[in-house]
Amino acid sequence: MTDGNDHSLLKDIETRLEKAREKNQPRPSRKATNDSNAIGVAMRLGVEFFVGVAVGSIIGYLLDKWLGTTPWLFVVFFFIGTGAGFLNVFRAANSLGRTKTGKDEEPDGDDEQP
Repeated sequence: MTDGNDHSLLKDIETRLEKAREKNQPRPSRKATNDSNAIGVAMRLGVEFFVGVAVGSIIGYLLDKWLGTTPWLFVVFFFIGTGAGFLNVFRAANSLGRTKTGKDEEPDGDDEQP
């Protein structure tokens, strides 16, 4: 066996791996401005609420037409959809302060609590 060839082969593989790692490093992303981020959050929360109310209302309307109970099921499902919309907004707003690990983010600053 040739130890010189094995060593050069290992060195070549290490070099290729290092180049591949450098190539696949995540690029630093540009931070969005706080205004555009706030608008995005507001739009998301609004859509979360609207979809809940809309889906509940549509289900109630269709059931009313099918069963001939106008307007009772529409009213009932409107309120169910409104509750679902509030729940969706609450969950989405709660998740804004969480990291991908599911833990609360630590506030910046030196005032640590014991």
